[in-house]
Amino acid sequence: QESVFAQTHDCHRFVFRSHTPMKLGLKPGDLVEVFCRMPYGLDNGNERLDNVGERWLLCPCPTLGANRPRVGWSERWLPATIAEGPVSSNGKEPTNERGQAHVQFRWDVHTWFDWASGERLDKGDPAALLDVAPMSRVRPRVGHWNIRQVSLGMEPPMGGLEVNVGGASVAVSFIVFRWGAAKIPIQYDSHSWGRTEGSTVSARFVQLFFNRAVVPRLGWDYEVLTVFIQHSDEFQGISPALLASLCRGRSIVA
Repeated sequence: QESVFAQTHDCHRFVFRSHTPMKLGLKPGDLVEVFCRMPYGLDNGNERLDNVGERWLLCPCPTLGANRPRVGWSERWLPATIAEGPVSSNGKEPTNERGQAHVQFRWDVHTWFDWASGERLDKGDPAALLDVAPMSRVRPRVGHWNIRQVSLGMEPPMGGLEVNVGGASVAVSFIVFRWGAAKIPIQYDSHSWGRTEGSTVSARFVQLFFNRAVVPRLGWDYEVLTVFIQHSDEFQGISPALLASLCRGRSIVA
């Protein structure tokens, strides 16, 4: 059974100065950290709601995933367990990172929500948490996580308050506000914003910002806490103190 994560996750490669890629000696059961990047929707309000897996957002608690506005980490180091060792793009054992080595793993966090519908990922499905990532986004797990390991096929513990699992310290935490109405297109003046960049709340603009400005300078030494807004009234329910408390960056930018 194919993972809903593996169908869509962003596996773009960049050259940057921080973080040495992990060596290829991984085996099933190894505990690691993987830099998660939620796929960027390119439809700017015309999301394909039938395309399962494009909008899974790790939320600190179920309330922030099911209610509006939806808040969660769209890019972050997260704990995982290796399910299958490195395999290159041509199916052969790779010899280095240029062989485009990828690993299959299982996320060890469970409060994933679809930011558009509020639907929660089925945590009872053993295949639901499977994902793949390039070796450049995988590193050994260190001691800043509070994870209760769950055997394969067992139901994860109730609650799933990921706010208590800990997190990796990073250089910068970005708090990003994005358009959260999946079926209402973003309206903006293309003469002012540009036809390719989009407006500042659009997926396209945010994607270009991180891919062109952040990753080449910081590598994966950052995290993104995203707030999906579909109506201006939702700003009244946002607590700046709560958002800041969820961040692990030595600097916080909003």
